[in-house]
Amino acid sequence: MDDKTLSDFMPKTNSEGEIVYGEFSTQSSVKLTTDEIIKKLSTIKDPELGINIYDLGLIYDIKIDEGNNVKITMTLTTVNCPVADSFPLDIAKILHL
Repeated sequence: MDDKTLSDFMPKTNSEGEIVYGEFSTQSSVKLTTDEIIKKLSTIKDPELGINIYDLGLIYDIKIDEGNNVKITMTLTTVNCPVADSFPLDIAKILHL
């Protein structure tokens, strides 16, 4: 039997509880724009409603630092969203540029 625990299968989070995907960068030669992130977010559909998550208003804020590290503040459609555990990480993977 493996020595894995439930935490081995959960998304990695930082000290503030934010999901972290990929490596943190401190510099970048090409600057990402909010419009590029919105364009990607507009391709991601809510699994229950079939409408993109940006037009649904699920995205509250997008911040991009000098190293192109993207922080997205978002919500889910319902408290009992069936993909609440996996959807934020799925979005992070789709946005990973």
